[in-house]
Amino acid sequence: MNQVAPTIQMGSSVRPEQPFDVDSRRRWGVAVVVALLALATICLIDFQSVRRAVEVWESSKTYNHGFLILPISLYLLWDRRHFVDGLLPQPLFAATLLILPLALVWLVGRMISLLEAQQFALVGMMQVALLSIFGWRVFLRLSFPFLYLFFLVPTGDYLVPPLQDFTAAFTVNLLKLVGVPVYSDGIIIEVPAGTFIVAEACAGLRFLIASIAYGVLFAGLLYRSWSRRIGFVVASFVVPVVANGFRAFGLVYAAQLLDSQAAVDADHIIYGWGFFAFVTLLLTLGGLRFREPETAPPAAAGESRPAAPAWKAILAGALIVVLAVLAPAYATWEDAEAERRGSLVLSPVSVEGWKIEAPDPGWKPHFPGASGEGFSSYVGDAGTVQVFIGYFPRQTQSRKVIGSVNRIADVDEWRRTAAGGRNTDVGGESVAVAYQRLSAGRVNRVVWTWYWINDRFVSGGLRAKLEQLKAEFLGGRRAAAVIVLSSAFVDRPEEAEEVLAAFAAGLSTLKPALRKADPN
Repeated sequence: MNQVAPTIQMGSSVRPEQPFDVDSRRRWGVAVVVALLALATICLIDFQSVRRAVEVWESSKTYNHGFLILPISLYLLWDRRHFVDGLLPQPLFAATLLILPLALVWLVGRMISLLEAQQFALVGMMQVALLSIFGWRVFLRLSFPFLYLFFLVPTGDYLVPPLQDFTAAFTVNLLKLVGVPVYSDGIIIEVPAGTFIVAEACAGLRFLIASIAYGVLFAGLLYRSWSRRIGFVVASFVVPVVANGFRAFGLVYAAQLLDSQAAVDADHIIYGWGFFAFVTLLLTLGGLRFREPETAPPAAAGESRPAAPAWKAILAGALIVVLAVLAPAYATWEDAEAERRGSLVLSPVSVEGWKIEAPDPGWKPHFPGASGEGFSSYVGDAGTVQVFIGYFPRQTQSRKVIGSVNRIADVDEWRRTAAGGRNTDVGGESVAVAYQRLSAGRVNRVVWTWYWINDRFVSGGLRAKLEQLKAEFLGGRRAAAVIVLSSAFVDRPEEAEEVLAAFAAGLSTLKPALRKADPN
């Protein structure tokens, strides 16, 4: 093959003088078609995860940008098509084996009901398919548009609580700095003008996720050095978080100086239409000062080995599909076995010194995938405790103890005002529990939550997932349950905590009752 033109400038009208011959075009055409078929098949293998990602893009304003990721990647591929001038697809069969660890990640994500792990694994399989079919030289030159596809995965909701806490603390400190009298309790901020709550929508996640996606695109297009790329991406993370803190401070401070309702109304306009654009503009203008000229890499002088026949690309695509389908096929069979077990009826757990009564209908956790539920009210000398137990004989994709649809309260009625962790005595065993304080008008509740997984009491999503993983792979107890205790209070949450602690100390029969319900 004749040497093509040297380095070209992005957007220039200069093009290689020698076009590909007919055979080269045919090989590229076969490779592209095989790659598209392989990518489509990978999506169909776990179409539920793909569909749920699209549903999140559609339903959540935080992830609306997901609809733009694929068009952006396609545009980048078209814009950088000259980066592969002089190259031909050279299928890399050894790379197909990378599907196996990704399939394991997918299977683990399925077993512990972590949807993001499955979705990231699927995009990773797409990367392996592209590498296997086109070869490492083509993949490296087009790696940016390929890797940008990872932004298709809607992830980041776990950042909401820490973002809420940061925004609240940032606002309180600035209010104190300017001399505004302020009282704070978790995410509740009280000033003379009124009470403000840093709700989930005010945490800034929507701004942060979009800013990171934009920052990576901006850095990939305008910078060549990795130091500048990494620096701008870090700025894309830090700037929106701090800017959202200033936004929240400005809202409360304006309410103090002017009118509370006017400040809230203004915030809706500024945040929805102007705030994101203004901060992004400042970030962009700052980044443009350090831009580097965009150039394509030197065109290849020709392959050092004979061009691979077209059938190799077809074989590489077929191997990818065969290896990728193994884990989903196994998971489908396991889920079918679990669904055959049906539902369970849980009897209330007896606790010495506490009388069982009908539960308060004003509060109830929501765990729709539980095969069995127990919900009762316990009355003792210390007070009243509401107890909810959701039981899962075997966790599946639609039935999981930790999931996005699970709620400890109706989010339309109850609002989280504080959160944290506690250590308490549960039937003689020290257990870490998740602590939340909820408010619905004048009604307040303290809620303690923990999980029974692999015959252990655990708190927190990560520990729970690890225990489930151990149970699945090391032959432990596969049944799981969520335990939620709640007690109401008027003014002092400490009173409710004392009631919960007294009740939990008497739960010596809880773990034996859960074991007894296990059908395994």
